[in-house]
Amino acid sequence: VNLLTAQIFPEELHASRNFFLFTSGFVIAVLLLLFRSRWDAWVDRLGGGQKFTLQARFMQFGESMALCTDPDDLLRRLALLLGETLRVRKMNFYSSTGGRWVLRTPDATLPPVLEERDLGSLGGGWTTFPVRVQEAPLGLLVVGEKEGGMPLALWEKGLLRNIAGQLSLYFQNLVLMKNLE
Repeated sequence: VNLLTAQIFPEELHASRNFFLFTSGFVIAVLLLLFRSRWDAWVDRLGGGQKFTLQARFMQFGESMALCTDPDDLLRRLALLLGETLRVRKMNFYSSTGGRWVLRTPDATLPPVLEERDLGSLGGGWTTFPVRVQEAPLGLLVVGEKEGGMPLALWEKGLLRNIAGQLSLYFQNLVLMKNLE
């Protein structure tokens, strides 16, 4: 753009040239901001599409949650999805019962019961994602490290926070349906 403006605007019109350069840069920046999501998807597809594919798989999982009728089946499917997509080795879920957190699936690497004060002390590479309904704790999604001992990336944690939010509504509905039976 600078070479083009040097040919269009003579040297004595340097103020006009600077204004034109500033305006064209501003327009390009605004266009990139407006079309950022499309640009990100296009760049991701160009680079192999891994992140785009992962997000699509998680979106499909979120949509399929409504068809699931058993809370344990839903958690098994989520564990499989995390293993296949993010290469997470372990995942578990604690149910909230009056200030205590009870592990749904026995696991030798996790305590069977957690008190409220123990929530931040899991250690061992576990990352926790609260599952809440209207600020009331319903459970705690516990996700381990990825294969090779790698921690979750920030965007992966964001994806899991979104899944935990969706999981809270469906999990609450499934528990209520199971209690009615």
